[in-house]
Amino acid sequence: PNVLILQNLDRIGGGARLRVDRTTALSTGYQRLTSYQVGAGGFETFGQGPGKEVLSAYGLLQFTDMERVWPDVDANMLQRDVSFLYAARDGSGGYTSTGRSSHDYGGAPKQVNDAFITWAMVESGHRDLEAELARQAALAVQTSDPYLLALAGLTLQHTDPTAAARAVDRLASLQDDAGAFPGSATTVVGSRGQNAVVETTGLATLAMLRDGRHPSRVRKAAHWLASRRSTYGWGSTQATVLALKALEAVSAFEAGRTQQAGAVRVHVDGETIDIVRWTGSETGPVELDLGPHLAGGTHEIVLETLSGPAIPYALEVGWSAELPADHPDAPLSLETALATDRAELGEPVRLKATVAAKGAPVPSPIARIGLPAGTRVDTWQLEQLKDRGEIAFFETRPREVTLYWEGVHQGAAHTVSLDLVPEVPGTFTAPTSSAYPYYDGERWGVWARGATLTVTP
Repeated sequence: PNVLILQNLDRIGGGARLRVDRTTALSTGYQRLTSYQVGAGGFETFGQGPGKEVLSAYGLLQFTDMERVWPDVDANMLQRDVSFLYAARDGSGGYTSTGRSSHDYGGAPKQVNDAFITWAMVESGHRDLEAELARQAALAVQTSDPYLLALAGLTLQHTDPTAAARAVDRLASLQDDAGAFPGSATTVVGSRGQNAVVETTGLATLAMLRDGRHPSRVRKAAHWLASRRSTYGWGSTQATVLALKALEAVSAFEAGRTQQAGAVRVHVDGETIDIVRWTGSETGPVELDLGPHLAGGTHEIVLETLSGPAIPYALEVGWSAELPADHPDAPLSLETALATDRAELGEPVRLKATVAAKGAPVPSPIARIGLPAGTRVDTWQLEQLKDRGEIAFFETRPREVTLYWEGVHQGAAHTVSLDLVPEVPGTFTAPTSSAYPYYDGERWGVWARGATLTVTP
């Protein structure tokens, strides 16, 4: 997402402070990601074990996008990744597999993995792939899976425009009345349900936009994507990235039309609230606060165009809850507890957290464990847990420890104990803790109320 933000700033200008902030975040993320490259040139989660082909292709896409907005991408690192993927070709239009990564990249059917890797290679400028391109040309004719068809179409747009146009026409016919592209069996990250539809619709939007012959379908797909955004983005990391990528591409395409003056009248429950005007020279969103007009209950909001072109819009609604509701289909459970609710300054207090799979195995679970204010957790404990293989990775933030695992088996659980050291007297309640599959996002999470600790001098 930081790459997409910087691409947007390059296009519209402005946002100097945001640019510095996102560039700093990008640099930090880059250092971590490059540490996951293994000796053979590919990538694997946390840099452990042999490189995985699909994860390496994902990295190639990510770093190629990154170097368009950030000058410090290591060309040698990128070339090692490309060489790894070339060496993985199986001679039949696909790629060998060293197995799935700990984050489940590579776990999709071979046809899906092959289509994704070839798209990543071609999208990144590597097109001397005769057998692989022939395989995608055949797939574009044979498949009715919109995810596979979108990948094949995007690939062929770089190498065979005629075949690509036929693929995009077939793809466009699969769009539903709402603007989405349902019906994919799965995606390269194993998504199903809503995440798979978002990923597929994002790719289909890009393919139709580049084709240029389906403008109404592009706008319909973009509208559907925009309507599916929540507090947590679009669900999984991959769904969020592809939705943002598609919407940014549509926004850039529409920029010439939307940089004109215009006005809309805003109605709430049948009453005119305000008229919002813009000049076309703005570099940020034109906003209107509707909070004072939205009491509890159901409301109807209508935007009436008074002048100017059609423009994209979004309604953002925020609220807070001390203990959010668990997702009804959450695949994990979470329990946290303190050994005691009272302690003296400097007296360690044991915090126990348990993350368990409710049913099927869950790849890449993550737990964000809230800590009472006035306590600290020494990082040597976390380093020991990592060294013993009890966790795969960790991060610390004020009042929170974030724990990562490679997966949790069906019916199994991960239990972690940490000793907190009280440093400030008083009564403190920890923030709510949460657990969720990393690539499905917090919207699929479960929550645990923060414990209260009283610290005496």
